[in-house]
Amino acid sequence: MKRSRVAGAAGAALALSLATGAAAQHAPKGCFLTQDLRSHTIAGKDTIYLNVNGVDTYELKTDPACLAHATSHEPMVVKDLGLGTICHARDLEVIVRGSHCHIASMTKLTQAAAAAIPKALQP
Repeated sequence: MKRSRVAGAAGAALALSLATGAAAQHAPKGCFLTQDLRSHTIAGKDTIYLNVNGVDTYELKTDPACLAHATSHEPMVVKDLGLGTICHARDLEVIVRGSHCHIASMTKLTQAAAAAIPKALQP
């Protein structure tokens, strides 16, 4: 009986340490983790705004053909092309209406620039 309690306690400690390690994962400065994406808005034929952690706003520029028929809150898939960290436009893939969008650029907006986005288009 003592052996099972010790094994159970060891297992719980291991699970706690793994969970704490996963929760403590941070992206390098200027980057974000895909798990931190909160919402998005499609703003026209070539612009997507991403809300990251409810704090930062990123602007993605795409090929105009990709978003031509998409609505502002069209469902989309964002895939990282690495280990979950997005630092550059080449680190992610966006799929809208089954089309794979080429991301031409990715810019982290200043708070002033993010606040200047019209309310209906804020992510």
